[in-house]
Order: sequence, then C-alpha cells, then structure tokens
Amino acid sequence: MTFNEITFIDRRGSNSIKWDYPAKHPDPIFMWVADTDMEVPRPVMEAIRKRAEYPVFGYTMMKPDMGESVKSWCKRRFDWEVDLDWISFSTGVCPSLAIALRALGHPGDNVVLLSPVYYPMTTIPEANGFHVLRSPLSFSKETDQWEVDWADLEAKLALPSTTQFILCNPHNPCGRKWTRSELERMGQLCVKHNVNILSDEIHWDFVLPELDSEGKIIASTTKHVPIASVSDEIADITVTLSAPSKTFNIPALQLSYMIVKNKKMNEALRREKDRLSAGYVQSIFAFEALPVAYNECEGWVDAINEHYARMAAKVRSFFSNPKYSSLVYVPKHESTFLMFIDLNGAIEHLKYVDSEGKTVYPLPLNVDRRTGEWVPEVADPSHPNLLTDAITQRCGVVLHEGCLFGKEGDGWVRINIAAKPETVDEALRRMGVMFDELLEEKAKREKA
Repeated sequence: MTFNEITFIDRRGSNSIKWDYPAKHPDPIFMWVADTDMEVPRPVMEAIRKRAEYPVFGYTMMKPDMGESVKSWCKRRFDWEVDLDWISFSTGVCPSLAIALRALGHPGDNVVLLSPVYYPMTTIPEANGFHVLRSPLSFSKETDQWEVDWADLEAKLALPSTTQFILCNPHNPCGRKWTRSELERMGQLCVKHNVNILSDEIHWDFVLPELDSEGKIIASTTKHVPIASVSDEIADITVTLSAPSKTFNIPALQLSYMIVKNKKMNEALRREKDRLSAGYVQSIFAFEALPVAYNECEGWVDAINEHYARMAAKVRSFFSNPKYSSLVYVPKHESTFLMFIDLNGAIEHLKYVDSEGKTVYPLPLNVDRRTGEWVPEVADPSHPNLLTDAITQRCGVVLHEGCLFGKEGDGWVRINIAAKPETVDEALRRMGVMFDELLEEKAKREKA
C-alpha cells in the first residue's frame, strides 16, 4: 500500500474516548490518548465487513492461521524466530500483564520499572498487591535522549524481594527505541539477579525512518529489537506482550498475545488464565483482522511510520524557532506516535512573583521543585493535570500530562501525532499563539 491510501477521518461524534471526551475549551483539539485518526487498512475493514454480514455472532473458534501470522510477522519485521507453541492469545496487553504478574510472582514482591512510564505498568502491579520500585530515567541534552541509571536499576533488581522487571520496549512516553546493547545489559542484569522480564512491546511496529534536510526518507535497515530475541538465556526469563491494536488502530477488537519460550512459565501463565477464566478469547472480528493485517498490510505500516516521521519533524521544527526554543525542547524522536516534549523552560521563564511575594506559575507545576512533593491541595497524584489543563484552557489543545507517567515527567507533555497534517499544524499554531500571549503578558508585567 502507498501513503496515498492512508485515509484520515473526523472521529468526533463516534463515541471516541479520544475525540468525544469533555474538555475545558469550546473548540478542543485532542492529541492525548494513544489511538489514531486513520481508518484501518482497507483489507482489514473488508475482512471485518464480510464477517459482519454473517448474521450470527455466537461462540467461535480461533482461526488456525492466527499463530502462523504472528510468527511470520515476528520473522519479517524483527528477524525473530518464534515457535508456535510460544504464542498464546488474550484480550489485551494490560490484562496479560496482570496475569503474568500473578502467575510468576506473589503479592508483596518488588516489581521494578523505568520511570516515567505508561501508567498502567504502575497501577496494575499495585492493584494486585505488588510493591513498585521506580528506577528513574533522566533526560540528557548531550545525547538528546532519556538515559538509564544503571547503578540504580541494578540495586533495585538485586533486592531479595524483587521478582519481576517490567520493560516498555519501545518506551512510552519517552519515545526511546532501546538499542540491542541496552537491552542486553537490562536482560543480563535480570539473569544475574534471577528476575523475570515482562516486556510490553505493543508499539514495536513503530520504528520511525530518518529524514534528510529536505524531508525525504533516508533508507534505513534499523529494526525494533524484542528483548527476548537478544539471547536464549534472556528469552528464557521473558514474557513478551504485544498486539496489533496500536499498529492498525483496532484496540476495541480486544485481542493481544503473549510470546513465552520457557515451558514452565507458559504453564504457569496457562494456569493463571484458567483460574481467572481469562484464557478463552472470543474476539470474532479480531480473528478476521489479525491475519489480514499481518499478511497483507505491511506496506501500510511502513507508510504510517513515514507519516509519523514527518509529523515528528514538523513538531521539532516548529519549536526550534528562536522565539520558542528557550521555552520548549523537543528531543529526537525514534519510535511510537507519542512525542514527549519538555516545557520546563517555559515554566521557569514565565513564572513571576506577585505583589504579595508569592511565586505564580502561568504554566503550573504538579511537583514542588524544592521538596519533590506534589503541590499541596492542588495537584492530585493519581490524576495530575495542572499543566495540561492550563494549556487546554488557554489554547484548546488537549495533551497528556507528563507526571502522570511519573514525577520525572513533570513539566513534560505527551502529544499524539497520529493525526492528519492539518490537525498537527493547527495544534502547533495554537500553542505558538499561547506562548506569544504568555510572553506578551510577561513583558507587560516587567514594564509595569
């Protein structure tokens, strides 16, 4: 399929979580939750439509080509050889994460993760009685990416009560495509300290190509690296969780899969699924969609990755304007359609002291920089939204709050670029107007 066959759609009025969610603005642009504004590939839509025409939706057996389709996809896209008996299906990556935690650990165990990170990786373990230990990532302008604190990570993995390491690969929200050497180092630490790896790789199809100075795609052979593909000993302690849902915009079809080489781990997962009655998947339309998506729509995936690369370049170029470059920093973006953007410069530059001696933040923090604690009586640690609410109220662009993913993300926002170019352009224009107005307000205060 070619780029011209990607069709964007106005999702307003479709009961969409992304576009029909209440917002504190009369004309919002929603660029937050992680689904896309593209129609699913035409062959997938035709397969679903054909099944919908059959007027019974009763108990249905899974199609026999499901596992083969996943196996072939892993080989073609990632050079990863998996066996059919490693693959099992479930309703979603988040339920699978809960199943794996319960099957391979016990309430009270430590679970280590790299923070900031997709927030269900914190809430799911905590809801199941596990103790979450965050190993903080830190952003380096020298390397232009988020970096692992290897000493801190090993110290937490080495604790006797640590049994599992949750990895987000590629990383959401930071957009990191972990290198093979980084993954090998993480995996070897887990092997050394007898810690299982639960690797969420739902965004693994999004490796963004590089662009030249004219915006043309530079041919690249760079591929996503599943951590379980790095070595046999790492594969032996890893549960890989993925799905076609993010790639093909079909999360409502409720289908994911686990890839597990270790037979004992697989048996433990099966027992836990049986105990929870979670092993019987009945996603009729997903049974039709997955084989078609993986066997007929690979070119469509390449096309959307080119689109995401262009949108990421557009965002980075806009904020590199000298007028905004001291306010907003946009790191290089390697993977996913979710960009993580640093607004700490704007927060610091625009703050002022009022007539009563109180520091005022027109773009507010959720975390007190001096104490590291949540801003009292204002920020809600379970649903922090001070910064994004302020942005929405001023310009109508709805983003995801950075510290929702962990305190390390305070002052950052996540922006979803899986939209048509005109939507991205308008969101950037509005944010530019917002910053212009804030700078003008600052200048007026300083003259007064």
